[in-house]
Amino acid sequence: NFCTGNLRTMPQGTMLEKVPEIEKPAFIDYAFTSTGIYAFVTNHQKSTITRLFYGNKLTNTPTAVDLGNYNGKIPDHTQGIQIVDENGNWYCFVAGGQKDNSKIVRLSFGNNIENKPQIDEFFFDGKLDYPTDLIIEKENGQWYGFSVNYNTSKLVKISFGNSLANTPVAQVIGDDSNFKNPCGMSYLQENGNDYLFVTNYNGNSVSRVSFGNSLSNTPSNSNFDSQGILQYPFDITIIRDCEHLFGFV
Repeated sequence: NFCTGNLRTMPQGTMLEKVPEIEKPAFIDYAFTSTGIYAFVTNHQKSTITRLFYGNKLTNTPTAVDLGNYNGKIPDHTQGIQIVDENGNWYCFVAGGQKDNSKIVRLSFGNNIENKPQIDEFFFDGKLDYPTDLIIEKENGQWYGFSVNYNTSKLVKISFGNSLANTPVAQVIGDDSNFKNPCGMSYLQENGNDYLFVTNYNGNSVSRVSFGNSLSNTPSNSNFDSQGILQYPFDITIIRDCEHLFGFV
């Protein structure tokens, strides 16, 4: 075994001191930049974002900055967040809102993630209804985003075209028969095929969404019953480690 770590071992956790800039956190994403490591956290109840700076390693104690809600543009019931680097330009996408107020917000930071961002809001003509997690991937020069509606149990695909700076278009896609209040998502590509794994909060299960060889395809959906192991699963991540696949829920 030449691996530097092993996900089969029992992890050890360290409780950090409470960060006052974080309150009722929901989701987190990391950005590894030339100047250091950042994390962005969504504060569900306050509808704000907190930025953490770790310096050059994640074991450092981070410094926190409350970025606020940008004059109310951050969605209420703030949920999923995704940080993406496109050719040296940094973007932060945030999902949230209920019913007609549901939206995806794009923060465009330019070439420095600490810049004051340009903010764009996308409501997508009612196709969103309490979007939770958010996944953004690039395939064959095209950018695709995915979110799940907790209220309507629908999967939504967001197409940006060849740049994240474009105005995106959203559509409800795929078979939703196995979704039950979907919540968290994780993306995986294996043997040229694309997959999303989705937690069903009130279904106590995980769904596998299979796109085949392209994210532009209409996907199929199959369900993994947890047989009582999972209870209200919120988020999921799939990690490939030392020729094995591990899922954490």
